[in-house]
Amino acid sequence: MINPVSSNEAIIGGNPYSYLFKPSYSTQGREAAKFAAQKFTDNKKLFIFYETDRDSIVATAYRETIERDSFNVIRFERLTNEDAQQIQIDFTDQYEVRLDTMYAQAEMDSIALIPGRIVRTRSLRNEETGRIIRDNNGDDVIETYEVKFTVQPDSIGHIFAATSSNLLANNFISMVEVRSDSIGIIGYSDWLNFSLVSYAQLERLQVDFLSPSFYDVGDDNFERIRQVVIENLAEEPSEYHIYGFELIWHLGKMMDKHGKYFQRGLVSGDLSPGFLMQGLKYGPYNDNQVVPITTLNNLELQNQSIKQEVDEPNEDSNK
Repeated sequence: MINPVSSNEAIIGGNPYSYLFKPSYSTQGREAAKFAAQKFTDNKKLFIFYETDRDSIVATAYRETIERDSFNVIRFERLTNEDAQQIQIDFTDQYEVRLDTMYAQAEMDSIALIPGRIVRTRSLRNEETGRIIRDNNGDDVIETYEVKFTVQPDSIGHIFAATSSNLLANNFISMVEVRSDSIGIIGYSDWLNFSLVSYAQLERLQVDFLSPSFYDVGDDNFERIRQVVIENLAEEPSEYHIYGFELIWHLGKMMDKHGKYFQRGLVSGDLSPGFLMQGLKYGPYNDNQVVPITTLNNLELQNQSIKQEVDEPNEDSNK
């Protein structure tokens, strides 16, 4: 039995002849952590947030994997939409430090280019009366001060946010943009469908997405399958058309290579490249170990791993 749409390991239980076509939740978390461990090497401190029970499986696997790579998980918390505002306050809370040095505008502009540094000026006021203090010429006395975040800039390297909540995702994106430091974010590909978040914003912040079902709609192979679906069903292909085609594609290849007991060939752990999706790889596991991590480049979603070449389908396979 091969389940084509679920990522729930409980469905296959301990049956050695049952497989998940998609990566399980724990595999998704584990592979995302491996990606993060390679990307965020300069700062190994991170926060992990999750929302639902399903998300907790992903988040726990992420934590266990990345901690084995000497990363330090500072916060590991379950969130609800009601927590969204408080999280944003925690990350954007600021305080002021008065500076003894007066900076020229050019100097302040240079400092502003440094991530997390915000230097401002204002008229100095009497602390008791609140009135503006003026010099002997009647001009305002100017003070220089720096705005600092309570959570210091670059104090953590990245955030893993296992949530499909539009509100929570929007708050994570907004708070990182306000801070203007180098905190990275890894979230779900669901975020790309949210109305509150723009593609330009996600690309500017270099957000990475856990995308277990990724397929490239700009790929020539997708266009070929799209035309077949339109010609036969008079509708655009859905996600389930893609799963159906890809599953039959792999079953045909595996039976051709290994015979009717094709599961014996899966234990090798070799990658079986897909036609539309990234591919299949099992080894000692009963769920697909291939987990694409995507990002936006020129407002187009791109897989950050390389898709291997596959054999061209003939006319019969297209039918």
